[in-house]
Amino acid sequence: MAHFQDITDDEFAEAFINMKSIARAIQMDELEEALATLQEAKEDEPTTQKVAAEDVAPIERGALIPWFRVVSPHMDIKQGRLDESVFAANLAEVALGNGREIYSNPGVFFSKTFFTAGLKNVAKTVLKGLNGKEDAENRVISLQTGFGGGKTHTLISLYHLSKWGKNAHQIQLH
Repeated sequence: MAHFQDITDDEFAEAFINMKSIARAIQMDELEEALATLQEAKEDEPTTQKVAAEDVAPIERGALIPWFRVVSPHMDIKQGRLDESVFAANLAEVALGNGREIYSNPGVFFSKTFFTAGLKNVAKTVLKGLNGKEDAENRVISLQTGFGGGKTHTLISLYHLSKWGKNAHQIQLH
């Protein structure tokens, strides 16, 4: 587990340089000073023995489980080769057949899509409406999320579900 591995002094310094650079870029002088103070204090601490993953006590019943004990990242993330441009989804490109495979290929798209309760609810409402069932008269759904909140992802999901029709039952949900 990466979270229990030692980091080098260079990695430690680089992390603080990056955080201070961000604070400087967004003109948060107090944060930049606090980070510098924290970095100096941490560098002055005596080296302590590191804790190995197997030495960590088991999670108590009912306690929140750390995400890295629950989630297994995709291989591209594990290998450090995540291409962040994959997050630039474009519904028009998908509909025209020009989109990246991760979005235009329904099998690939749904293999990397987690169907949240919200996404399931929107899909259910839209598909019922398209089939003339309940809520068929309500043709407008307002997705109220900020940038990166999943609006385009939801639209691409609806596009594929609508286009696939009854064949959509093939989708392996995670």
